[in-house]
This record gives sequence, structure tokens and C-alpha cells, in this order.
Amino acid sequence: GGQLQAAESRYEAQKRITQVFELEILDLYGRLEKDGLLKKLEEEKAEAAEAAEER
Repeated sequence: GGQLQAAESRYEAQKRITQVFELEILDLYGRLEKDGLLKKLEEEKAEAAEAAEER
């Protein structure tokens, strides 16, 4: 029936949207890594953790 078809096409649309988001996020992470931003964030986190331990 039409209802099942509507549900299926909704599901397909959601699946496509999810895939697009995943690709966007992977692309973003790739660019961040390339720019060394992630490494910088990790270093800052480590420094913050060390500072907290010194107290």
C-alpha cells in the first residue's frame, strides 16, 4: 500500500541524510588533522590535565 511506500521512502531519505552527514564530518576531521588543530587541542587537554594534577 501507499503507507508502506511512504515509510520506505522516508527511511531511504533519512539514510541518505545520515550518509551525507557522516561524509561531512569525516571530511571536517580530515581537514582539522591536516591543519594540526586536533593535535593542538590534544596537547592543550594534556597540559590542562597536568595543571589540574599539580594542585
